[in-house]
Amino acid sequence: MTMDIHKFYDEYTQQVAARPGYPTRAAWKSLVCWRHLVIPHLAEIGDLLRVADVGGCYGFSANAFVFHGQRVLNHSITADVYELAEQYTQVGQLLFPWINFENTDFRAVSLDAPYDVTLMFDVLEHLPDPGAMLAAAVGKSRFLLIKTPLETTEKQLARIAAGLEEPIPAGTAHRDGHLHFFTLKSFFDLLNQHWEMVDYVIPPPSWTPLDLIAPEFVALTKPKFIFTWQGVLRFLIDALPKRFYEALYIRRVIAGATGGNAFILARPKKHNGTTMR
Repeated sequence: MTMDIHKFYDEYTQQVAARPGYPTRAAWKSLVCWRHLVIPHLAEIGDLLRVADVGGCYGFSANAFVFHGQRVLNHSITADVYELAEQYTQVGQLLFPWINFENTDFRAVSLDAPYDVTLMFDVLEHLPDPGAMLAAAVGKSRFLLIKTPLETTEKQLARIAAGLEEPIPAGTAHRDGHLHFFTLKSFFDLLNQHWEMVDYVIPPPSWTPLDLIAPEFVALTKPKFIFTWQGVLRFLIDALPKRFYEALYIRRVIAGATGGNAFILARPKKHNGTTMR
């Protein structure tokens, strides 16, 4: 699928800004990372003073990451946001003047020292060659924090390959311009070419916070309960202890039975006992 990425995402900036849940959802990604990936691995991460956010849009994720970092670490963190669309950087610099915005391709950046952590939230699925971005990030960051949607399953991919199901709409046919559709396995296969996974989490779907983080997808009228298997399952999940359905959901994602969102902490792979630079 070919498309003019610069043209698409110049126009996409307005679509993102029009979503009432976007700012909260962007900040939520950083909260998930701190709670489940950064704090549990602070000893390994070590000094956390400089952060990059690749494809960081208007800077809401970077701002939240810095905010939580200063709360946890009791020192300031500098953040650089890299975006190709000028509207993101112009508006973002007004919203967050304490963050540095760069209209630069992160792959072409030359650094005197690597970032401590680089955020790549919902960016790799947009790139024609996500492996090239992961390769370019080696030596530019000591750790990556990645969030990527898992929009398909191994079973669906097998059905598409066998001609039993239509291919997933991609590029301009996809509402967000996605070019790649990962399963947990296929993403780890891509990641493992240059990075190794330290830890990951797949937050389960949560029913009530959708009003806050995704209001554009929430029905304004309360649906009537209809006796269907889906309705019964929804009722049971709401009634079950949270830990139980979280474990059940994560197991289903790992087994490839459903989609979700994977948050991953990774470090460069080591070769001959030394970390790649």
